[in-house]
Amino acid sequence: MRFRGLSRTSVMGVCLTIFLLGTITATAKDGRDFAGVYGFTDVQEQGDMVRLTLHLRLFNNSDADIKGAVIALMEGPPRVALRGSFPTVKVWRQNQDVKLSQQFTISKSEYRDWLRPPAQPNVVIIYQDANGQTWEKGAQMRPQPII
Repeated sequence: MRFRGLSRTSVMGVCLTIFLLGTITATAKDGRDFAGVYGFTDVQEQGDMVRLTLHLRLFNNSDADIKGAVIALMEGPPRVALRGSFPTVKVWRQNQDVKLSQQFTISKSEYRDWLRPPAQPNVVIIYQDANGQTWEKGAQMRPQPII
C-alpha cells in the first residue's frame, strides 16, 4: 500500500476553504462592533407616553479601545430624533462590556414594539477612532430580564 499524500487539488481546496471562512468571519463582524442586551424597570404609563429606566449591557467587539463614547437613544423610525443619552463612557476596552442605566420617556407604541423582538431600542454609539474620524454605529441587542 502506497501513501500518495495530498494532491495539488486537495491543497488548493483547503486553502480556498480557509480563505472563504476568514472572509465570512471578517464580513460577519462588520456592523456588529457593538452588541448586547437590554431590559427596563420602573415602567410608568403616562397617557400616550411611557416613562422607564432602560438598562443596557453592551460589548465592544470592535478591534480597538474607545475613549469618550457617547451612547445615545434615538427615536425609532420613521423619525430619527435624539431621545437622550447615557453618561459618557470614558474608556471602553476592546472585548469588554459596559453597563448603563438611564431614565427615558418614550411613546406607548414604541414601548410595545420593544416588547416584540426583533424590534429593539434604537441605540447608537458615537465615538472617534484613533485617526480622529467620528463614527455612529448601532448596537445589535436582544431583550433580557433585569435581575
